[in-house]
Order: sequence, then C-alpha cells, then structure tokens
Amino acid sequence: MDWVLIFSLQWVVAGTPTAPTTWTNVDYASKELFEQAVVALKAEMEKPIADSETCVRAVCVQRK
Repeated sequence: MDWVLIFSLQWVVAGTPTAPTTWTNVDYASKELFEQAVVALKAEMEKPIADSETCVRAVCVQRK
C-alpha cells in the first residue's frame, strides 16, 4: 500500500482570487512521510509574495 497526496492551491492577488489548481503526488511509503510532505508544503506556501495570499488544502488517500 502507498499514500497519495492530493493538494489544491489558490492565490488571492490584490483581493481577487485566482482559479484553484490541483496536483497529485503518489507513492508515499508511509503516512508519516505524507504528513512530513504536507508540513513542508504548507510552510513553503506561507512565505509571503507581494500583495498576495496563498491558500492550501491537502488530503491523503491510502491506495492498495
């Protein structure tokens, strides 16, 4: 079994939201590795970009 990370990003630039984009990363060998990836992803997305805000949603799915 492996874990699949599905995450969606949306930016709000000068008060106007962009269309959300979704990506899938596969083949995490354990839930712990997936959770570490989510923490790293969210930390990176929290870094400010001038006049914008980044919204992140991440979910984990176990695949057999």
